[in-house]
Amino acid sequence: MRPPHYILAGGRSRRFGQDKARADYHGRTLLQAVAQGFAGCVQDTWAVAGEEGDYDDLGVCTIADRHPGLGPLAGLETALTHRGANHGEGWALVSSCDLTDPSSRWLTPLFDTLSQAQPDSWAIVYRADDRWDPFPGLFHTRGMSAVRRALSEPPRSMQKLLAGEGVLPAPCPPGATRVPQANTPEQLAGAQA
Repeated sequence: MRPPHYILAGGRSRRFGQDKARADYHGRTLLQAVAQGFAGCVQDTWAVAGEEGDYDDLGVCTIADRHPGLGPLAGLETALTHRGANHGEGWALVSSCDLTDPSSRWLTPLFDTLSQAQPDSWAIVYRADDRWDPFPGLFHTRGMSAVRRALSEPPRSMQKLLAGEGVLPAPCPPGATRVPQANTPEQLAGAQA
């Protein structure tokens, strides 16, 4: 299975202090690193950002977040809506733009867990320290009603959304305990060291 890939890049990057999707990471931007790191495992890649075309200059086609400023739930809803309209019903890989190890080792457990999916399963995500670590994750369009409900009912929380039915936990790759992300410049510097 090669699902379409959506990279959430519409956040405000408050803790980072600048647009982290454009931050330099080993000679390319974080967004490009994520897009290129997963390219061999997906059909196509789209960034979800504030405005259509925001990251086209980086070689990543960008669609506009349907609900800008409402966080990752809004980005997920945008990704699943686009998936349904352009590829029909099915699974999508959704990741964040701040992954510092965008490699197939983070996709293999998700795809392996997919074999355990039931007809009502709609999300396959990592879980660590009693918290969901949702990106990268596999999300099915059949979860759209749950996503829209969570988006309309504050607090808008991925944790609250994933506590519901139809969510499967994937085991972290060997030697890992959390998905590696850079929410601050210090974390990015540590990942590059």
